Amino acid sequence: MKICVLGGAGFIGSHIVSALIKNNHQVIIGCRDTERAKSIFPNIQAIKIIAGASDQNLINALQECDVVINTIGVLGKPGTSIANDAHIGLVQELIKACQQTNTKRIIHISALSLEENLTSEYADTKLKGEQILCNSSIETIILRASFVYSTGSYGGSSALRGLCAMPFIAFLPNGGKQKFQPLWAYDLAKVVLQACRSPLPADKNYQIAHVVGPETLGFGEIMQKTRRWLGMKSCKIFEMPMFAVKLMGRIGDYFPLWGFSAGVVSQLNTDFIVPEDKVNTLGITMRSMDQVYHTHPSFVQDRWHSKLFLARPILALFLAIIWLGSGIAGFFTSTETLKTILPSFLATSSISPFLVYLCSVIDLYFAGMILLGKWSNKLWLSQIALVVVYTIGLTIFAPVLWLDLLGSLLKNFAVIGLITTMLFIADDR
Repeated sequence: MKICVLGGAGFIGSHIVSALIKNNHQVIIGCRDTERAKSIFPNIQAIKIIAGASDQNLINALQECDVVINTIGVLGKPGTSIANDAHIGLVQELIKACQQTNTKRIIHISALSLEENLTSEYADTKLKGEQILCNSSIETIILRASFVYSTGSYGGSSALRGLCAMPFIAFLPNGGKQKFQPLWAYDLAKVVLQACRSPLPADKNYQIAHVVGPETLGFGEIMQKTRRWLGMKSCKIFEMPMFAVKLMGRIGDYFPLWGFSAGVVSQLNTDFIVPEDKVNTLGITMRSMDQVYHTHPSFVQDRWHSKLFLARPILALFLAIIWLGSGIAGFFTSTETLKTILPSFLATSSISPFLVYLCSVIDLYFAGMILLGKWSNKLWLSQIALVVVYTIGLTIFAPVLWLDLLGSLLKNFAVIGLITTMLFIADDR
């Protein structure tokens, strides 16, 4: 079959693409970051698809395809239309593209417990997208999946990894009692393969299947199993106060904070499970977490990822504090203070205050960009460049600072190291 996978470079999508390739299907990937898709799957065609845009690219991606698999799902952010564009707008465009290209079937990856979470924008838009698909003329199989995990991670599974790195104790929402039926990503991929050829019910052109793992576990139990897989000892679990959870959710909408966001917090009071009589894995046998972890050992890079994911927002916060403090201090620096640092001719120059204020504004800009989560390689590299310029400038005009008892200039090496670390670990993908 020729199959298009929307979101094929993402966490779930990449597992599905891998399974399709292994089973000798011809695959097209539709995603935002085509360069990343080509780096993961160099022999697969990747076409840029942007949710919310009425784009000819979607029609091009579906040319001569038998099936399209939609794995795209986002939590969204307050004040944006991201979730609506991805879960409703894209589905509407997808149906039109299928009709124009004569693509016979849509396989749509969704989530459990949507009806119980209608106050969540994620669940509300996901459910509306499902309803649009069920009312269309295109054959549709909707796979409502539970918590999906793998030896790799992204999003919620990365948050799980980060929480596993907490030493000795862990503070979890609801004390880790929220229940899931964890689903191995490659088992979900097998279900998707089966859905490509599975017959639909005789009385309708769509099917909704609840795809879950074989066991029901609390989030705390999932975390403890994952800690053991990572080679870490079990820890004591305490309940995180709800006011702290909500606060972290608010902050997490802007500043990357261990996977917390308002969208995640809004779903914390719901168990993502279904009764056994509603489970439908299309005949595929699911594996338990113990079975998966026992046959897929962790390695040092898994433990590094766990610890670095926990450390990442802490490092970013410290860096923001450095820039914030430096920027504020600049506005309170007097000429007399400058004379103790710089040569007299430079300290008393009429342009000195303006240069100091300019540097302060730049420092505050960097602090703001970090705290708002506007992270990019360009941001980190420009910070390194500025610290280097500061260091060279002060070396020329005030070399005595190298001998400062408190290490005024020597500390710049630590700052450069901190920024370089963020350059390497800031990208979620």
